[in-house]
Amino acid sequence: YYLSIVVFGPTVARLSDVKYKPAILVLIGAFGSSGALLSLALWSGFWAITVTVTALGLGHTLIRAPLYALVLRITNGPGPGIDALRLFERIGAIIGLIASALLLGEISADVNIQSLGVAVLVCAVGYAIVETVQRFRHI
Repeated sequence: YYLSIVVFGPTVARLSDVKYKPAILVLIGAFGSSGALLSLALWSGFWAITVTVTALGLGHTLIRAPLYALVLRITNGPGPGIDALRLFERIGAIIGLIASALLLGEISADVNIQSLGVAVLVCAVGYAIVETVQRFRHI
């Protein structure tokens, strides 16, 4: 996971500033992460988990740098916007950990991971809708 972030992070940061619109990279990362999580429903074992964890790291990399660029653009520079993003990232991580721990007592790890994949997919679709609506507003 972290190796993917270290290896691909600098390239993705440059791409989000120069070649691609940040929203596109965020969507690719979110849909890719969702697909990686949901793929564990189809296959299992050491290599499946290795590929999934690597894909999640790449997905997070595709989301992270462009997301900061989007927040800076929306808020016109550093300040409360970045602080709010970091706060909500940490709150989301804590809620996700607690929810997964609580659900693990009730459902299997496989279903738990697939549920997380569905949640990421729903959020990615929601973000895609918001981006599409905003683009049509500016036309």
